[in-house]
Amino acid sequence: MNNKMLLVCTLGFSSLIVGCGSDSSNESASSESNAVKKQFSSEVVGTWEKSCFPVYDPQDTNKVVVYNSILMTVKSDLSSTSKVEVYAASDSQCLSSTKTITMDSKLDVDGKISTDESYEAYAVNIIPKSIDGGSWESESTVYSLFYIDSEKMYFGQPSTNNTGSSKDKRHSSLNLKSYFTKVIY
Repeated sequence: MNNKMLLVCTLGFSSLIVGCGSDSSNESASSESNAVKKQFSSEVVGTWEKSCFPVYDPQDTNKVVVYNSILMTVKSDLSSTSKVEVYAASDSQCLSSTKTITMDSKLDVDGKISTDESYEAYAVNIIPKSIDGGSWESESTVYSLFYIDSEKMYFGQPSTNNTGSSKDKRHSSLNLKSYFTKVIY
């Protein structure tokens, strides 16, 4: 009788442990998510620059509105600070800055996805925090892509269907003509 009772208690306790145990698929997904975030952090942390590039009018993509130069610093907690130097539309050599804007944001990684160009990019949510010297076009999170190839970082670009306004409308294509370069000190 004692052996039967011990067996019943052992089986009952075992089923309780199995029933209350963690879901291995959730642990696996969480572990994979953490690995992607760690990989992204190791690639993106540092200072990146994009010098003297034209900014076009959204209604007339042939018309240059201003030129910008950006220095972006990403910290290990994935907070970023971007210093933007703004130049007149006539100053294509970026010789005399008319304004400096400093923007703070937070980067949140949702995982990796395949782009329209078949690159494996990071799905990144860019969360605006503060701005000094200017104003946000939108204070909403931008759902974009980051693709890092050694010392070049490419961002997603908006399209008619993929505006970046929500996770469902995340950018799906990279701007391969324009990129940031990692600053090596």
